[in-house]
Amino acid sequence: MQIDLPAELVERVRDRIQGNPDLNEADIVRHALDTLDWLDNECTTPEQLALTLRDLDQSMAEIRSGAALDLQTAKARVQSNLGLPSDQ
Repeated sequence: MQIDLPAELVERVRDRIQGNPDLNEADIVRHALDTLDWLDNECTTPEQLALTLRDLDQSMAEIRSGAALDLQTAKARVQSNLGLPSDQ
């Protein structure tokens, strides 16, 4: 199956690969689709999705600023927003 993508999307995929040369185009698309599947299955309300995205944005900003990120705390925050049980 041939899929024609706009140049802007092709460039975004290339940017992702440059950031992580261990990935290829299929890995990037697979991850994006897995993320969409997860959102479809786990984010049952717009409010849950908004809270989750806010927390993910905050975590990414912390990483970019060089701050150490406590992954367990970030994961617990997202689980709580989605109404999922904690791993603890």
